[in-house]
Order: sequence, then structure tokens, then C-alpha cells
Amino acid sequence: MPGRVPGLPLPFPLNDADRLFFQQAAFGGESEVELGNVAAHRASSNEVKAFGRRMAADHRKANDRLSALARDAQITLPPAPDTEHRAIAADLTHRSDEDFDLNYLRQQIGDHQRTAVLLEWEIGAGQYEALKSYAKQSLPIVLEHLADAQRLANAVQPDAGPQRAARKGP
Repeated sequence: MPGRVPGLPLPFPLNDADRLFFQQAAFGGESEVELGNVAAHRASSNEVKAFGRRMAADHRKANDRLSALARDAQITLPPAPDTEHRAIAADLTHRSDEDFDLNYLRQQIGDHQRTAVLLEWEIGAGQYEALKSYAKQSLPIVLEHLADAQRLANAVQPDAGPQRAARKGP
């Protein structure tokens, strides 16, 4: 926070919405990086692999920005994904190659829908202006990720026919 003196308290307390947003965004962001890296290696479709790489890179950047805001707000972020996100990762790593892509994309659709709601909630209910600004800047990116995941999920479904995403060679 510009003009903030280290060691002094914030000029205002964070509200519950801000605290919860920090926690939930950190859990989701760390999970996105982890799952994106898994998809970049495990996906059958080249497009899904590229999507996984993009998720890992975009969420790594968002996590770095969130970490800086947390330091300024004197909030400690959770160091790893929560139990729910770890269970999702475990489920995906045990999927067969044939159904990994679609299950990963379905998970991404659900997570990005929940993240969009979380961002909108922070924008409306948050008190920390820098965090609200972060949410406002992040929302269009999350909605773009959601649209891409939906498009890819439609393309990799077994009955998608000629729409099917590009597959890697033999």
C-alpha cells in the first residue's frame, strides 16, 4: 500500500469479505497453477495442454499480485490448496488419459464460475480498495478463461465429431 509505514497497522481494518476473499482466492489460485501444470503434461489434446499452460502462467501472475496485496494488508495466505482442491487434483491425476481432458475442463468450468462469483462479491462487499481493484481487473480474465474452458469442453466431448480438439500424433 503506497505511503504505508512498515510495522504500523493499516489505516482501516479489513472486513470479513476481504479476509475471506484473500483465503479463497489463494486456495483457488494455487490449485489452478498445480492443475494447469498437470494438464500441460497429461492432456491428450494439444489445445487442452496449451490451456493448462495458460492457466498455470496466468494464475501464477495473479497469485503474485495477491501475495503482494496480502503482505501490504498484513495477511498470511494459506501456503497450499485446501482439502477440496487437493482432492480434485488427486482425482484428476488418477483419471485415464481418455477421460482426463473432459474432466479437467469440467473442473475448470466449475472453478471459474465460482471464482467469478467470488470476485463479484469482493467488488461489492470488500472494503480494501486495492483488493477490490485486483478483483475488478481479474474478473474479465476469469470470464475469458471460463469461455475458453467451455469451448474446449464442447470440442473434446466424444460426440463432438469434427469439432473435436486437435490431438497429438501417434
